[in-house]
Amino acid sequence: PAFYNLVTNIFCKGILPEYLTGWLSPGLMVIAVTAVFFGPISGMLCAVGGDLIVRALFGSSVRFLELFTLGLYGLLIGLYYGKLHYRHDRFGMREFIDFNVIQTLVGIVCGIFIMPLGQLLLDGTDINEAIVQGTQRTIGITLMVGVILSVIMFIVSIVSSRHKSLDA
Repeated sequence: PAFYNLVTNIFCKGILPEYLTGWLSPGLMVIAVTAVFFGPISGMLCAVGGDLIVRALFGSSVRFLELFTLGLYGLLIGLYYGKLHYRHDRFGMREFIDFNVIQTLVGIVCGIFIMPLGQLLLDGTDINEAIVQGTQRTIGITLMVGVILSVIMFIVSIVSSRHKSLDA
């Protein structure tokens, strides 16, 4: 908590725009890592199970729209990138671009279309406000996942290629 407050205060002082700081969630990073490395079902289960555990621990109510959207996020990233494109021994510029295009499109579908539409239908939230919040959320998540997970996949590719060359 102290580190989180420090980071939030640093970001809110003008290093990053304030609308990005609320969406820099490590939970989404865990979902994306699980989806890419272990597949779509694992990504979905990580999203749903992780959200339920966190809500049980902190005593907050379950929001089924968020639960559904997080599960869909994990499922789609795992399906389109984890199973179809990712190879552990290679991560170059093409893979970097492919991953970021896919995760941006998944973020747009989940954060800008599904979440605001669900908020409108379930809560009666103003659609303009919901789309603005969804866009802000998607920008923050896309930047965080795009940078951090790309670095993780690059490191894994270096380690995997070294192990492959030592085995040969």
